[in-house]
Amino acid sequence: MKPTAVKTTKQARRSKRLPETLTEEETRSLIAQVSTSSATGLRNRAMLAAMLGAGLRVSEVVDLYPADIDFGEGTLRVNNGKGGRDRVIPVDGETLAHLRAWSEKRKTFGVNGRQPFFCRIRTNAGATVLAAGEGITTRTVQALVTGLGQRAGLEKAVHPHILRHTYATRLLDRGY
Repeated sequence: MKPTAVKTTKQARRSKRLPETLTEEETRSLIAQVSTSSATGLRNRAMLAAMLGAGLRVSEVVDLYPADIDFGEGTLRVNNGKGGRDRVIPVDGETLAHLRAWSEKRKTFGVNGRQPFFCRIRTNAGATVLAAGEGITTRTVQALVTGLGQRAGLEKAVHPHILRHTYATRLLDRGY
């Protein structure tokens, strides 16, 4: 007869915790901190939409290219995501609307499709221009999300991955 495995107290204490997420009210408060009256605001709102509406990781947001967004099909393509995997994610109309608004504004700066979708923005003599189509960094997105959470007065530590957890929890709540 084989001996049965007995859980030690150390193993019993290592139970999996549920990830922290934002409530609907907290999410609305976070989003409300972004003014879409400027090009930077449109870009930042579209980045939040990609994380909250498609569950993208921060690295996937900064690696997104215009060709990865299929507005007709309502999908985002993640190339070489975690583990080197590619995937296609269906997104809702609200998320697509924010991505489309940034896409249209982005075109006015004269960048092409070979440059990252979320480009750096700077102001030159009062005119807003893209920084030669340079992509933003993961650190920039992390700082943005953390800053928005602080301005919203949220007591939770807000970071990009909490937006991914919020997306996944919403899907589970809807029965997906």
